[in-house]
Amino acid sequence: MDVATSRKQAWPTRRRSRMSPARVAVISVNYNTRLLIAQLIYSLRTRCAPAELAHVVVVDNGSRDGSQELLAQFEHAGLCEVILNADQRYHGPALNQAMNRLAERQTRVGEQDAIDSVWVLDSDCVVVRQDAVRRSTDALTSSRAALAGQKSSNAWHVQETIGLYSLLFDPAQVWRDPIRPFDDSGEPSLALQLDCAAARLRAIDFPFTREGYVVHRGRSTLAEVYARGDRDNAHYSWAVDHHTPHFNEEPGAAEGWQRLSAEFAAAGTNGVESGHCGLGPSWARRSSARRPWTCCVNNLPPRGNIRATSLLLKALCRLSSRSNSPSATGNGSTSVSRASTTLTRSGSRRSRASTTFGGYSSVTVTAPVQCSRSDDRQI
Repeated sequence: MDVATSRKQAWPTRRRSRMSPARVAVISVNYNTRLLIAQLIYSLRTRCAPAELAHVVVVDNGSRDGSQELLAQFEHAGLCEVILNADQRYHGPALNQAMNRLAERQTRVGEQDAIDSVWVLDSDCVVVRQDAVRRSTDALTSSRAALAGQKSSNAWHVQETIGLYSLLFDPAQVWRDPIRPFDDSGEPSLALQLDCAAARLRAIDFPFTREGYVVHRGRSTLAEVYARGDRDNAHYSWAVDHHTPHFNEEPGAAEGWQRLSAEFAAAGTNGVESGHCGLGPSWARRSSARRPWTCCVNNLPPRGNIRATSLLLKALCRLSSRSNSPSATGNGSTSVSRASTTLTRSGSRRSRASTTFGGYSSVTVTAPVQCSRSDDRQI
């Protein structure tokens, strides 16, 4: 691991916000998952109160799908801070880059902008419940734990570890020696978590996906590596047999993901696809272009409409900060094509709800192939 992606400084413990609610910074790594990272940012900005969300840092590892252009516009719109790598540095080193940026920021901001905890989220996660930050940070601080997240065992280690896809931690305890930073492997947080255990730092189980705070699609970057035939990627051989989404095997998670995806699309994708920047019905005036639309992981948003997407999300987030309430998903029947992760909408019939997940009624979707989270690799 080179100097640029290792730990540069310990977390400055003198600077804590002492704010209520606790202030959290989100860090995420993106590689050719343009729509998914947009949905993550949308979910953060519509589910998390401005007083809770101190900062968002996204590191892009040399994407070639238009992600970098889109993220640059997000940064310009004030939705997140972006680190753009020219090539693939992989998941762990990219997380270290984000942490170095946050540690440097912590030394120069005032108390009201200081960070209490850091939340790692995979780019194919979405936040579903509005109390996700409050409940998880309350659990972390009240227990004085260093780490919080959903624990599970895997095929290679006897000791349970927390899934890195949604890992909340106290940087004052974790981001310093002798705790190793994230490493360049398929399990970037394993050494960090083992060092925390050796130092007798507490790790608590928090049911991020079990109780519907977060939906984790799983394996989305591996799917892109496989679909693109990216044989230069160090994890390509693994991706060949591990690229199907698993949703952490949580009942109702696939439906929860689909519901939020449909909401995201209904909130303005029609305007983006048609070259306008119209907003969904529960947010603002709808675009004048009222026609059926389709949005796909592989082609949304078009490169020519990246700025429109950025402006759309900025407008949505500005409105959500006033109300801080979930938007309606609008009318329309919704379906998912597993092969291309395609959302389609036409007509005016409302889908019948069958279950609830994270406070949202589900819609009927094709069931994903189920597989264990222990097969995941973060790349």
